[in-house]
Formats: sequence, C-alpha cells, structure tokens
Amino acid sequence: MQTVWLIDISIGLGSGKILSVLALNLRHHEQNEYAPGLADVQCVATAVEESWNGETIAEFFTQSICQSGIFPAAFLKDGGTDLEKAIRLLNEQGTSLECIDDLSHMVANLFKHEYAEDPLFNTFITACGQVSKKLKQTILACLAPPKVSTKARFMNLHRLVEWADKLLKHAAKPG
Repeated sequence: MQTVWLIDISIGLGSGKILSVLALNLRHHEQNEYAPGLADVQCVATAVEESWNGETIAEFFTQSICQSGIFPAAFLKDGGTDLEKAIRLLNEQGTSLECIDDLSHMVANLFKHEYAEDPLFNTFITACGQVSKKLKQTILACLAPPKVSTKARFMNLHRLVEWADKLLKHAAKPG
C-alpha cells in the first residue's frame, strides 16, 4: 500500500518538541467517500527532542522507514522549512519524495503576508482583545470573541471573522 506521511512538529510538555508521523493510504479518497479519521491512519513514529532541524528530521525519517517498513510516496506538511529541508536532504541521497504543503497552513501564511502589518487588521485584533477583557466574567461573557493564540492567529482567523460577522448581524442598526 502506498502512503502519504502526515508530519508535524508540535510543542510538547516542557521544552521538548514532538515530531509525529502518521501514514494515510494514498488512495483513501478513491476508496472512501469520507474524510480520513483516526481509524484511517497508522502511527509510524513519534519522538521528542529539545529541538529539530532538517538534518535530525531526515535522520528520523530514515530510521522510521527502516523500522516500519513503510516507504512514503509523499509527505504532507505544514509550512515548516525544517521539514522541507529534511525531505530535500533525503532526495539528495537518492529518494524521490514529493513534499505537499498543507492547504490550511499555506492559506494562513498568505493571510499573514497580506495582513500582518495592515493597520486596520491590527485595529481589529486589538479591539477583539479589548472586548474579550471587558466581557470576561460578566453575564455577557458568551458574546466574547473566541480565544485565538498569537502564534496561530492566522490559522484561526476565520473564527474571529465569523464571530465579528455574527455580532454585527445582531447589533442594532443606526436609525
């Protein structure tokens, strides 16, 4: 079975970073009419290190391939340059692996590039924070904007936009 490896580096507990590799059948969407879930992937490997770089990730992938016996047809990754470098290093050693960027991360990076320095966007984010502070622990807390971490702000931008849109639709129209 040909697989796509879904790879991600996440912040773990403490200072360590978790590298996770899941394998998904390359033909999942041809064979199923539903989005893949936990039952559709196989955990290939996980590891925790203080830090990861292209070289250590490439080494980890090589070990994972040898230990699991699963050779990926492609990698699906976030926008991380270390993951891209690791795949490039493996390809320089004679493999021919495809590297696919996760669409949600690509769109978030486009938003970040377009809006990160925009004064209106920054005004919107500041206003969301101020509204949140004023409504917390009040009877109107249910109207507070969704919590969005600074690091993942552009991944979750849709949540803030949906909140603002709903709030505006319920606001009194000036007469």
